[in-house]
Order: sequence, then structure tokens, then C-alpha cells
Amino acid sequence: MKKTWKPSTTISDHQAITLTLHMRMFFPYKSSRFPSNYATIASMKICLWSTDFDGTLISKEPHCPPELNAALIAHKANGGLWVVNTGRDFDYACEGLEEFGVSVTPDFLMTNEREVFRATANGQWEDYGDWNRRCTTIHNRLFAEASEFFSRTEEHFIQRRDFEIIRDYAERFVGIVAPSQEELAEAIAEIRNFANGHPDISFQYNSVFLRFCHVSYDKGIALAELCRLENLTPAEVFAVGDQPNDISMLNSRYAAVLACPANAADEVKAAVLRGNGFVASRPCGLGVVDAIRHFRLV
Repeated sequence: MKKTWKPSTTISDHQAITLTLHMRMFFPYKSSRFPSNYATIASMKICLWSTDFDGTLISKEPHCPPELNAALIAHKANGGLWVVNTGRDFDYACEGLEEFGVSVTPDFLMTNEREVFRATANGQWEDYGDWNRRCTTIHNRLFAEASEFFSRTEEHFIQRRDFEIIRDYAERFVGIVAPSQEELAEAIAEIRNFANGHPDISFQYNSVFLRFCHVSYDKGIALAELCRLENLTPAEVFAVGDQPNDISMLNSRYAAVLACPANAADEVKAAVLRGNGFVASRPCGLGVVDAIRHFRLV
């Protein structure tokens, strides 16, 4: 059993229904605002919302905007499911959710771009199925078999004193923090060169952060596993993110409805548009609200 986390405000079913009705004030009917593919979307039942966290739900201001809070309440009151799909590790994700202050609990939490947890009735998190066990086994094998690569890469970035080293719970080298996005781009080129001959080594990156992983794991693949466990299809999923590590889930293979906030990286916007998705005009959580309004998801 994992850490306990509860929403900052507990609401009754009656309050949830009332807030659902209040959503009509946030999302008034205007036919001219319907997306061009609204008829297709309207024929679906979008059950699961998969949201990135940093840069998507939150900005430098870590608290949930009231419009987004109301939308999440309405979605849950309508029987919808919500997963926070983040690159943060488990403890850091729980800290972020607590500070976020949303009034409802996510049904699921995905951490490190691969682990899948399910909320329990008593406010704790538990591994969902045996996915996390298998994931841990594969990554332990990867770090053991490619130990020479990881040792060389760690030493290289220790020597570059402007980079920070990321370590996991076992104090194992698992990633880097660059001083700037430009220097991260240079580091990625170096890492790809170091990893030549190691086809199982991959990495996920966002902003100035890079984390190593097995090539078979990313946010999209973890989302597919959650859908398998919940017996959902991509046609029932809405996905929204802002950074390159979100691109794997911003794909019609995993979600029918795609979006990103205005602050999203250019390559993320391009991926969303390729999937007939929506690029918001407002940043972060307010951009997520714009996407919900655009697709009439509540």
C-alpha cells in the first residue's frame, strides 16, 4: 500500500451534482464554438481523462484554477475517470497533488512515465495489477546489463558541473537536469552517441529534465495498459500534455481526443494537430479548460 493522499476539499454527491450544473455557466452552448469533428466526438463516450501534471495542470502557480476544479468535479460526478500521467516519481507526484488543491481525487496515478497506481477507497494508492512489478524487473535488468553505459554517462555529466544528477530510491543514476533546454538538446545528442549499441536504452525528457527508461515504456504504453485493465478503448480517452514526454500519449493509438495548452512545446503542438486535436490559446490549466470547452467534454 502506498502513501495516503486526499483532496483538499471533500464534497457530497449533492454538491458534485450542483457543481455539474454550474459548469453550464463556464461552458455555455455556442454552436459556432463546436469543433469540426464534434459529430464524431459526440457519438463517443469520453470516459477517461489522461492529463500531464507540470506545465499542463499547473504552472509556476501550483494551485488548481477554479474553472478546472469545476470541470474535474463535473467529469467525476458524471461517472468519468481521471488519471494524472506524470514524469514525477511517486512521492513527488503526491506532494504536487496535495499542493494542487483539487477537490476530487484522481482515480489513477502514473509516475515516472510508466508506473500505474490505483486510488483505494481509504485514500491510499496501490499497484494496479502486476504492471509495476514487471516494469521494475525489466528496468532493474536494463540498469544491470547496461551498467557500463550508465557509469560512463554519469561520470560524463558529473564532470560537467552545471548539470545535476538524478538518482532513484536506490541511489542509482537515472537521469540529469540541464542548466537550460539548449544544453539539454546538446546532452541528448551525446547520450544517443553513448547509447549506440544499446537498443533497449531510451529516455524521456521535458523542459530541462531527462530520465532514462527501457525503450518499451512511455506514457502512451502505460496509458494503454490502464485502458486494458479498465476495459476501455482509445475512443473513450481524452489526453492532454505540453512536453515531449507527453507525445507518446498524444497519439490516436491511445486517445481519440487530443489537446495541449498554449505553453506546449512546438513539437507537442505539431503532434496534437496531426491527431486532429486542439491547441488552446491559454496556458496550463486554463488551456485544459479551453480544450474541455472545445470538445464539450462535460
